[in-house]
Amino acid sequence: ILNAFRRRGLHFNEAGAVWPEVANELDQDVNDVLGQNRTGGITPDCTFYSQLPLKEFIGKRLYLPTTRSPSTCLEHHHRCVQARHAGWEAVRGAVVDVARAAYGQATSKRSPVASSPTKVATALDMAYAKFAKQHAEEKAKKKAEHESKMRGVMLQRFEGLAQRADKNLEAAERRRVIEARKETTRLKRKA
Repeated sequence: ILNAFRRRGLHFNEAGAVWPEVANELDQDVNDVLGQNRTGGITPDCTFYSQLPLKEFIGKRLYLPTTRSPSTCLEHHHRCVQARHAGWEAVRGAVVDVARAAYGQATSKRSPVASSPTKVATALDMAYAKFAKQHAEEKAKKKAEHESKMRGVMLQRFEGLAQRADKNLEAAERRRVIEARKETTRLKRKA
């Protein structure tokens, strides 16, 4: 698969204007490999899927529906990655659209038919709400820990200031006592 990109000097995530050519070449390469591995007149099944890192939205990776075409899989992936930069609503819309495109297409004999877009949307909303709640709780916990730590730091600072003030008061009292003794001694000598 990567050879289709390498032949054009592209990185895996690049395609741009030559995407239709790359997509056709990818599909042809897969068909060629599957044809070469045919046994007993049966062509092996090959499916592709993509996983999106959506930690900032749902706290985990999201697996897109499987397809029989690497170009379709990459199109789905690129579409969702581009939407990711626009925020949760754009990602949700892109994933539901991908589910809509894959709905009802069994990708292999062992693979079940893709979930309906409605089920996908519901599952996404539940995952987002669950993560938002967990994220809010973690954030509140971290904030409370930070505030507690800052209170401890401030208490230590105030204790240090109080100890210094006590030492200064004690030193001032010792100086006053010494001065009073000196004064008493001076008065006795005069008398």
